[in-house]
Amino acid sequence: MPHRLFFEVPDSSFAERAQSRDIGELHALYLAAHRDGAMPSQAAFDISVLQQYAPFLMRLEPTGTGSYRYAHYGRGIASVADFDMTGKSTADFDGPLRTFFVDTYARAKAEM
Repeated sequence: MPHRLFFEVPDSSFAERAQSRDIGELHALYLAAHRDGAMPSQAAFDISVLQQYAPFLMRLEPTGTGSYRYAHYGRGIASVADFDMTGKSTADFDGPLRTFFVDTYARAKAEM
């Protein structure tokens, strides 16, 4: 039987669903950089500093138009997804897929 991958994208309680040690470590870094409800600075999550995580990290930047630009799309993610979104945005997706990603990222941001 061929190997099949299964991915779940939670729509709430993102931090509670983190199951890997790496996610826990990244979440702790996020909480340490999170001040007064403001998003951490980009410098706090510079990909060059987070090299050990970089292959499986995405760094998103709001575009100001209701979508998000992929400032970093890890090689490991691109390999599994079979495409690289670096420099592209959620606006590059079509219809329901665009809505899904924009809504999921907005909920994650709101929870943090």
